[in-house]
Order: sequence, then C-alpha cells, then structure tokens
Amino acid sequence: MSQSDEDEHDSRSDTIVVQCEVCGSLNLDIDNFIVRPSRHPARRSKPSTFPLVSSTASIKLGTFEKISERHSGGCSFCGLVLASAKTSSLLGSNGDRTRSGAICYMRWEIDGRRAGATTHAGGYDVGPRAPGGITRRIRLHWDDAHLEDAYLVAVAQQRYLTTLSDAHLAWSSDSLFLGRRIEHDGLNQARLNSWTDLCKLHHPHPCNDWFSTETPPKFWDMLTHSYFGVIDVINMQLVQLPTYPSRQGARPASYAALSYVWGEDKTTFKTLKNNVNALRMHGGLERFIPELPPVIRDAIDLTRRLNLKFIWIDALCIIQDSQDSWRLNAYNMDVIYGNAEVTICAADGDGADTGLKAARPSATRSPQIAECGEDLYLMLVRTPESYIKASTWNTRAWTFQERLMSRRCLVFVDGRVFFQCPSTGMSEDIYADRDGSGWSLDLVDAPMRMFRQMSERSFWVYMNVAELYSSRKLTKKKDILAAFWGITLRMKRIMQAPFVFGLPSSHFDLAILWQHTGPAARREPTSAEEMLEYAEHRFPTWSWTGWTGPSISYSHDMLGDCLDNTNEWLTSHTWIRWYIRDGTGDLRPLWDPPTWRTDHSKDVKWQGYGCTMIPN
Repeated sequence: MSQSDEDEHDSRSDTIVVQCEVCGSLNLDIDNFIVRPSRHPARRSKPSTFPLVSSTASIKLGTFEKISERHSGGCSFCGLVLASAKTSSLLGSNGDRTRSGAICYMRWEIDGRRAGATTHAGGYDVGPRAPGGITRRIRLHWDDAHLEDAYLVAVAQQRYLTTLSDAHLAWSSDSLFLGRRIEHDGLNQARLNSWTDLCKLHHPHPCNDWFSTETPPKFWDMLTHSYFGVIDVINMQLVQLPTYPSRQGARPASYAALSYVWGEDKTTFKTLKNNVNALRMHGGLERFIPELPPVIRDAIDLTRRLNLKFIWIDALCIIQDSQDSWRLNAYNMDVIYGNAEVTICAADGDGADTGLKAARPSATRSPQIAECGEDLYLMLVRTPESYIKASTWNTRAWTFQERLMSRRCLVFVDGRVFFQCPSTGMSEDIYADRDGSGWSLDLVDAPMRMFRQMSERSFWVYMNVAELYSSRKLTKKKDILAAFWGITLRMKRIMQAPFVFGLPSSHFDLAILWQHTGPAARREPTSAEEMLEYAEHRFPTWSWTGWTGPSISYSHDMLGDCLDNTNEWLTSHTWIRWYIRDGTGDLRPLWDPPTWRTDHSKDVKWQGYGCTMIPN
C-alpha cells in the first residue's frame, strides 16, 4: 500500500453514516463528485455513469416537513438539505409556517476549468481522457420563492490542507473546486494576500489594464491637487499620496480604499475644517482612534496586514463641511476607487458600527459540513451574491459605483470574506484554481462580471446597470447623478457620447423607453431644508433619475426586435429629432449629425446612432 493510500485510509471515519431511504437511493459516493482516474478498480465504472455535463433532470427530495422527519431519524444528508432552507437570507419571520410544505429538488451540475482536447458547446471535456480539476456539485432548489438555491460540494480530504495560502502551486490540483474546511479562527492574512497576488499575476486584462489611455492623466492630475489625500496607516496622519521613481517613470504608491455604509449615527468622528490641519500632523489621527467607528478602525488595521501603507476613507479624506472638497472628490470616484490596489467592502451589519467581522481575531466561521457516505463529507455553500444581495451595503447608491469602479474587492459580509475582480471570484470555503480562476459560481450575478462586457455591448451593460442602480438608496436624493458619475464616465468612453440626466444620447430613442416596476414618486424636494440642498437640481419626468422607488426595467417584451440590432433600429426606424436646452437656455440638438461619433462597442449590433467616425 502506498503512502498516499495509507493517508486516504487513515482519513476515513469509522462512524456509521445513517441515510434515509430517499437519500440512500442516491448512492452518494466521493467519485460522484470528483472526476479523476480512480486507483480503486471497483470504482472505475462510477465516473462513466455521470457524464461530464450538467443534468437538467431534477430529483424530488420531498417537502420540508417530510425531510425534517427523515432528519430526525439521523439522516445527515437531509440535515444539510434542511439547513439550506433555514439559512436562506431572504426567509421572512413567518418562514417556519410557510415553508413546511415547500418541496426541495436536487440536480447534478458540473464545474471545472481544465478542459481537455475535445469540448462541447458548454466548454467541458467529453473526450476519453478524464481531466483534473473537474468536479460535480448538487444544486438544491426549493419551490418556495422565499428560499434561495444552495449547493452541496464534496469537502477536500485532510491531506490537501497543507497551507493557509492560495498561492500558485500551494496545494494539489486534485482539490480544485472542492469544499475547504476552515481550521482556524480570525482572519487568514496569507490567503487574502495570495488572492490579490494571483489577480495581479494572472489577470493582465482587465484587472491590471482597466482603464483607457484617457484615465491615467486624470489620476495624475488629481494627485497634484491638495483636495485628494489618503491616510498613512503607519504614521497615522493625512497625507498626499506619494509617488516613487521606477523604470517606467514615477509611480504612485499603492493604496486601499474603503466602501461602507455610514449608518444612522451622524456624530461619528470625521474630518472638518477645524481639525484637518491637526490630522495632517505626524500621529494626528492616533488620539482620535477611540472615536472612530469600528469599520474604520478595522479597515486601517487590515490595510497594515495587507502590507499597504495608505488607505482612502471618505469620512477622513474628504473635508465633510467643505462643499468644494466633497464635489472634487465625489466627481473623481472613478479614479479614486479604480486606481486602488484593493477595495475593502464592509457589508456586515447596517452601518459603520459593525466593523469587519471576519477580520477580528475572535472571528469564527463554521461551514455546515456533514458526513454523508463512505469517505464523503459534504459542505453546504451559497453564492457570494446571495449574501451580498441581502446586505444593507448592497442597497446604497454610492457603494454600487464604488464596487463597479474597483479593480479588486475584498467583500466582508455575514461574517465571511470573499474576493472579487472583473476576472474571477474566490472564497474561503472553496479551493480556487491556482491560476486565479475561481469557482464558477463565485461570480454568478456579480455586477463586476457584467460590467466587464462594456467594450463588447455598451448599451446592454447600460440597461442592466440602470436597472440595478435605480432603486438604490441615497441619504440626499439629489445625489442620484453624482453617485452615478464614475459609471457614466466609463460608459462615455465607449459610447462616445454625452449623457443627459442619466440617459446616453448615443441611444436616446431606446434609453428613454424605461418602465417603472412598481409605484414611484417624483424626485423633488419635500422640505425647506431639501429645497436648499437641491438648489438648481431638477430632474425631468422622462428620465429614471427623476423618480424614486423600485427599480426601473427595460422590458424585453416591450422592446422586442429593437434589441436584436440596436444600431439598425436606431439608424433606420427612428425619426424624432430631440432637442434640449443648454445652460444658457438655448435649444440645441441632442444628437447632431455633423458631430456624430461611432459607439466603440465591438459588437456592431449594439452601437448607437452614427456609422462612421467623423474627424474633428
């Protein structure tokens, strides 16, 4: 017997696994979950009975009540199925009464990145060779809309847990996309650093080449002005971001940025005109540490642990009682967050008083794991977005832009931490690809992934972004365009056209065809105080920015064939000439043929008006 076989034999549990009749009929075995050449002749037939494609056939597991009865008899698999309902973040307070009759179904899905020579349309190997790094998972689906889908993955055996890092070649490829036990308390600093290092090393585009050639000059220009500053977390003072010489010329220092929710406490310590000079002194922030909310203290500490010296935090880096400081920073959010080495997204709790739960030394995370067969432990997991969508942080307008503009995000939510970038996502409880490609579900519904398609089909991205953003909450309702400004600038570079109250003029005949998805109210001042805040801000009824309430929708049922080829529809089937009053009160064409410029979307069908580039 080889040493590896001995290790595998020793890792097996002598515990008798109890299975109910339904779960016993599933014939659960480790080879159902891992596609690999087996060392056990008796098991070699197993993989062939599970083709390397995701199944469309669902298996009925029963009602919540029946599954609960079977679990009471000791069935561990039924226990995980029950937990998938109990931990649903969208479950209401009356869930225990409404879910008893809910029916759960399961189906097999396949995951993997290392395809062989022969692939079908889905991208998975169907050739005779069994490639490494391909696994199967079970998807659990309840027929109750209040209960989210969940997944069961096999847990990697103990012999794979050789390091706390996800660095390249840190562990065996046999563990790819399997569940990972968390055997420690507190934050795994090595793993977080390895995630960002993998991204920098293996994602040259778009994560490390995120901007067009127009952006660096804007960032460099901002660095020359005193309104932009960062926190030096070593010397605990406000400073201008330094630059250092390099072979390619001067380079700005790396820094982190914090995205968080202030919450209801408006008395939290912040930079003001009367204390900014003191905070610029060496150690000036040190004496105010006890007055800072937990999320800022945790972010400063995490920045040090990530081997970074600087961090940008709005409460401290913007002079809060200076309109000029606020305006200059607010309209540069695209480069502030876009040039940060990493953005720390604090999605735990309802405000700044919660902090980063997973970053605390006392933090504990206990994945739901159960022994469900011979040498088989299963872990209950959910997609990162299922946790993020349930957070208060995800309901705020400013955080939407902060996340989309960032190159890399460490999202702290529900006591966990996830890594996301435009290329991939990684988490603590799943072994990611060591080249920096995460589990295939880590970016499901992630806005960063969707935004990556901007260069391919800009108006499609715009419709999705507008739908996601329009229902976000603002402390000051007049900031609806300010909190969207960075996204607007990014889109303008591709669409080659200005935006008018949030609508791209390059596709105006389509952009104006949005619909409410529920009752909405006009975005206008409702008090004397708001009247002063709004000043000259007024939002038209024909733009979604002129309304508050639920999200808007670009209904495919209504737009129909218009979206099959937007360029053809806009250039051949529209006849309205739109005009708008400029700042002097004069009417001017919204889209002027002599100055038409082509939308740079690579997919021509998604381009707007204009067919050729007209030189200036």
